[in-house]
Amino acid sequence: MSLARRQQLTAAFVVLATLMFVWGALAERAIRHTGTHSNPNAGASVHRKTLGVLLVADEHGAGATDQHGTEATTTTGATDQHGAGATDQHGAGGSKPSGETGVPHSESTENRNVLGINLESLWVIVLGAAVSLLLAGLVLRRRDAPIVVAVIVVAVAFVVLEIAEVQHQHSEGRNGLLVLAAIAGVCHLAAAGTALPLLRGDDAAAV
Repeated sequence: MSLARRQQLTAAFVVLATLMFVWGALAERAIRHTGTHSNPNAGASVHRKTLGVLLVADEHGAGATDQHGTEATTTTGATDQHGAGATDQHGAGGSKPSGETGVPHSESTENRNVLGINLESLWVIVLGAAVSLLLAGLVLRRRDAPIVVAVIVVAVAFVVLEIAEVQHQHSEGRNGLLVLAAIAGVCHLAAAGTALPLLRGDDAAAV
């Protein structure tokens, strides 16, 4: 295979890997944001229902006080005891869902970072795509050693990130994103493999 052909294949693998990376990162970003926005609505609905129950209880307590003088005192005491118990139960029960809601949120926040890099961050996606496409264009036109080395280093770095991303998506049970990350990793590995012979710089090195 000639070195010119290897340049073309290297650029093609880098471009394909970049498309898979951007696709997967944006898809996971959309999934994460959709899940984040759905939780506050559920919490607001629960609070509205709780407030409605308390208002109904207050209205019944006030009516009993107006109609029955002495009995209202007993009813009020019972209502206070019941209200205190309900408040304690609601406070204990309410704190549990809040904790349960908080745990997945903290886990999802940690899972966003792959080897310390937030792959869902928009600037990371744009920067990674821009650098990759720039290197693809450079290696397609030239095969200088610094350019080829940069392509290999960036490709290997992406392979490491995508291996970690495959493991993450497997634990989350997202097979579609797992496939995208795997394809991106294979393409980056292929790009590094086809670029390696370009370091020798002559057609005689091509097999």
